[in-house]
Amino acid sequence: GKDIPGTPSEARTPTRRSRHMKEGVLKEDGEIHEVLSTQSSDKGDVKEDNQELAHLNKVETMVLKVNENLVKMTSKLGDMERVMSNTEIVVDKWLGMWQTTRSKENINHPNIR
Repeated sequence: GKDIPGTPSEARTPTRRSRHMKEGVLKEDGEIHEVLSTQSSDKGDVKEDNQELAHLNKVETMVLKVNENLVKMTSKLGDMERVMSNTEIVVDKWLGMWQTTRSKENINHPNIR
């Protein structure tokens, strides 16, 4: 995990090194990178959390808009939906009849699969 800022190991870090880090020099030195990440971890996490929160808020807004539109559409589709469900019942009955006749046919014709 991350070191808590203000730990003894960090206190021993030479000031020269931290000055280099602030200037963004010695990027290739992994150790310095690590020190940088532990030092900035406190503020960095908050920044990331805020970004994530902003992203979640955006997503939430989008979802709410979609939901709103769906509600509008649903009210418009209300009548259509009733017609559709009635149609579905008819279609289901017809399919049921068709399937039963088909299965009877298949019994009569074993070569049909």
